[in-house]
Amino acid sequence: MITTIPTAYKDIKFRSRLEARWAVFFDTLGITYRYEFEGFKLNDGEYYLPDFYLPQYAIYCEVKPTWEEVSKNESTFKKFGLTKQWLLLLVDTPNMNTTRLYSYGDYTNVVPFVNLLISKYGNFWGSSYQDGSDKDKFRDYNLFKLACDTAEKYIFY
Repeated sequence: MITTIPTAYKDIKFRSRLEARWAVFFDTLGITYRYEFEGFKLNDGEYYLPDFYLPQYAIYCEVKPTWEEVSKNESTFKKFGLTKQWLLLLVDTPNMNTTRLYSYGDYTNVVPFVNLLISKYGNFWGSSYQDGSDKDKFRDYNLFKLACDTAEKYIFY
């Protein structure tokens, strides 16, 4: 079992160092977030509190350290989808291949994180995902790399 380390960043106490690293990533890219913004009562009575809400995308985010942890919680994520909200799964530390987007119902669609950024940056970002490839291509790879590197190397006090 992975032990979490509660971590403070910008006057917010995150439940884990990994969540705090995603906050650093969002800040580096200029993405506004709200931590543990809103909880939901799911259709079976279970309560669920997503880790982040990204208001400019109207999307909730859940941070997990591994895909095994995602699998253990997949039924919760699918029930959350029935609320007709979007949930972006952020697995491991920030990088180009760590996201899966769940829509409402049982339909699951894998979407690289870059596709969400297109609405903010326009043609600043590009993706070959639409062409059947799972490789993202960034017109300015350096900014995305900076955000990943900053999140990975950030020293929390």
